[in-house]
Amino acid sequence: MDGGRVTLNYSITHPAQGSEIQITPREEWVHDFSVSAQTITFTVDSNADAEPGSEPRQTFFTVSYPEAYDKAVIVRQSAPEEAAALTFELTVHRVTPSQAEVSCIPSDPMATYVLGVMLRSEYEEYASDQALIESDIERFLRPGWTGEPGNIADHLTSGSQIEITEYLYYAERDYYLYAYGLDADGTVTTPLITKELFTTPAKPSIEAGEPEIYPVEGGTFEVTFRIDNPIDGATAETELHSLFTGGCGKMEQWPLRVAFGGPYLRVRGLKVQ
Repeated sequence: MDGGRVTLNYSITHPAQGSEIQITPREEWVHDFSVSAQTITFTVDSNADAEPGSEPRQTFFTVSYPEAYDKAVIVRQSAPEEAAALTFELTVHRVTPSQAEVSCIPSDPMATYVLGVMLRSEYEEYASDQALIESDIERFLRPGWTGEPGNIADHLTSGSQIEITEYLYYAERDYYLYAYGLDADGTVTTPLITKELFTTPAKPSIEAGEPEIYPVEGGTFEVTFRIDNPIDGATAETELHSLFTGGCGKMEQWPLRVAFGGPYLRVRGLKVQ
């Protein structure tokens, strides 16, 4: 494909004294022949402008020698290889009700692309991948609140994105992590969208026992509670707050209870003192 100088060896059986071989080229892209006693050297132009993935181009030149049959030498030159399609390796590492840790590794680290998360129900509203991409591009180009026109490049990323956090709005819903190739000029570089389905778990909740009145002398006490729909790797914590109740009102009225600050406990751990 790149072209350059090419050298071929040759030999003549029963050569005639004083005779020389003659070269007759057929195509302009094979030229500048030089002949020595045993070699033929010529230049092949580059074929880099050919359609990637197309068939090799072919020609021949003729080698002639007195009293001998002409010999045709075939020259074949390949076209540029068709560029490999851009692909993505998507991984969802950890999912909570409100966020997901994800990774995206493109096959071409220099390529630009769109990486996003969308509810499955919203994704399926689009008639095709192309319709979603067109909607994204239209949104990217939409003027901002200052009136400045949108810029596709502001929404593109490149290189590998490892364990980044995507924030989510809904628990117990199906989402798609998706990616597709896109250049800053709006050229789509992948035929389809690569996507990975995942589901957010139910939101955790704490179920605790009824509040108790503890003796005035104090002591060590246990508070029982249960966490429904726990998150893997998450730990319970305790946080000490204060609550003090008193009264207010006119002398003839029953005192109204109000909070000024005093000890109370928000249960976030297994055991408190």
